[in-house]
Amino acid sequence: MAERVSRLAWSAGILVCLAAGLVAVPSGAQEPGQVLQAAEIRENIFCSAILSDSVYLLAGDRGKIFRSEDAGKTWREIPSGVRVPLFSVRFVDGQNGWICGKSGLILSSSDGGLTWKKQNSPTKKHLLGIDFVDTKKGCVVGDWGQALVTEDGGTTWQVVERSHYQGQRWRLNPLSFTGLFRGQFPVAWFVTMLVVALLGGFGMGTSIDWYTEAQRIQSARTVRDASYSIWAGTLAGLIRNAMWAVAVLGFFVLFPHIAAQKDYEMGWYVIGFKYLPVGMVGFFFAGILAIHLSTISTHLNLGAMYATRDFYHHYVNPQASERRLVWVGRIATLVVLGGSFVFGLIIGEEITAWLIFALWIMAAGVWLPNILQVIWWRFNAWGYLSAWAANLGLSWLVVWVLPRFGVIPELPDYLQFWSLIFLNALVYVPVTLLTKPEDMDHLVRYYVMSRPIGFWGPVRREALRRGLLG
Repeated sequence: MAERVSRLAWSAGILVCLAAGLVAVPSGAQEPGQVLQAAEIRENIFCSAILSDSVYLLAGDRGKIFRSEDAGKTWREIPSGVRVPLFSVRFVDGQNGWICGKSGLILSSSDGGLTWKKQNSPTKKHLLGIDFVDTKKGCVVGDWGQALVTEDGGTTWQVVERSHYQGQRWRLNPLSFTGLFRGQFPVAWFVTMLVVALLGGFGMGTSIDWYTEAQRIQSARTVRDASYSIWAGTLAGLIRNAMWAVAVLGFFVLFPHIAAQKDYEMGWYVIGFKYLPVGMVGFFFAGILAIHLSTISTHLNLGAMYATRDFYHHYVNPQASERRLVWVGRIATLVVLGGSFVFGLIIGEEITAWLIFALWIMAAGVWLPNILQVIWWRFNAWGYLSAWAANLGLSWLVVWVLPRFGVIPELPDYLQFWSLIFLNALVYVPVTLLTKPEDMDHLVRYYVMSRPIGFWGPVRREALRRGLLG
């Protein structure tokens, strides 16, 4: 028994060396059928198989196949009928085996590798690996995601959907709709996304994203510099987003089989702590702390400012002293911080779903008011405030509360968007029309300075009456 194990170990070592090309030397003349020692094999060997305790087989460059019947002590070349590299071999028993190689080549043998014949292959791509579970069922894989399967021992081979599409080839067609309102990609969803891109872009650009641009413009020395700053900011955004895109693609390459969305959401931490060298992990950790602390402090300050300046000081107590405003700001900061903890507990692990809700659905009802405040003279502060308040409540009702209690069915996201646009308009439009417009002097100054597009007829006529427009 010990002698048999020693012989198998010695033979396996020879096979490994041959497969690695360690015993390969420049090609020389070798006659088919000639008995060779292992060191005399003068071809690059790419694959090997053990058919029994004593029968071994090697295959490699230029279609060379070598067979041993004495546990690797001597070898005899077996004609393959081809002169292309052979990359993989598989035997399911001592008789039935297959080899695949360059340009779609597939060979089969039913006599222990003594003779080989070509099988019909439906591809010309290089085939790099082959496997069979029995004498009938097998598969072969190769370049560019090529995969073939057979259920009759290789008499016929069928092409499998390329693995890098994973059955999602339809996604390559941007107009591959599944129906008007049904399926994964309905026309209604696509149209909604177009509206979201336009309405959301203008809506957020007039309220949130404009802040950074305004800072650049106001800090510029001349109008020309201000114009350049806008282009520079846009370029910086494109470069930043390109880096994000590369990082996201790299993550999907490193982790192609993660199915749970919550695991993808932790991807940055996995990459950082698993793949960065020791010295860079410290910088990575410091960056994580900086990102979180800066984001938290920014939103705490922003929330407190809205509550203190825009709401309390403007509507509740316009005569408040600075000392009182400071205390109101501190209280607002604590309320926002406590609310964020509660919100975080509610979110749980579904971070992406909640981000979509917060940035898209929950903001849907205020994007249009953000535009109306620029293009419609009659839209006032009460209309804007009512839009924010109504949208905050309606978004929770439509998306979470009413479906949970069975009052309405759970709507797809695009229907949630349009529902909130409509329901919110039923609130802020009447509020705007039932309250006083903004002060005409203020509106005239704004119109003369900015000349906005839209519905500004009464303000323009007043500016002309005052002689402020040429």
